[in-house]
Amino acid sequence: MDDPCTPSTEHVRAVYAAQHGAILTDEHGREFDRWLEQHDREQRAAASEAIESLRNTLALSSRDWNTYGDVAWLWGVLLGWEDDDEDYLPGVAAQWRWSEAQVARLRRLRAALVPYRLIG
Repeated sequence: MDDPCTPSTEHVRAVYAAQHGAILTDEHGREFDRWLEQHDREQRAAASEAIESLRNTLALSSRDWNTYGDVAWLWGVLLGWEDDDEDYLPGVAAQWRWSEAQVARLRRLRAALVPYRLIG
C-alpha cells in the first residue's frame, strides 16, 4: 500500500544525488534501494509496535473511554467504536456533537492504522 506521506524510492534517490552531487550507479543504486527498503520495514515495525502499545493500554484499562470527548476520539481512532456494534458510533458522535465530517475523519484515521495492526 502506498503511503502518501512516504517519499518514493525514486524521490529519495534524487534527493541523495542532489545533496551529494552524484548519481548512484546501478550497483550502488540497488544497494541503496535494499537499504531503503530495510529501513522502511524497520520504521513500519516500530510504528506498529507503538500503535499496538497504545491500543493495548486502552483496551486493557478499566477506564470508561466515553467519559470525555477527547478520550472517546482516541478510542475511536485506535480501537474503533464499531468493532463490536456497528450502531454504537452514531450514539458516541451525537453525545460529543461530532459532525459528519469529524466522523468521516475518525473512520479515515482508523482505516489508516489497519496496516499497522499486529493483532486482529
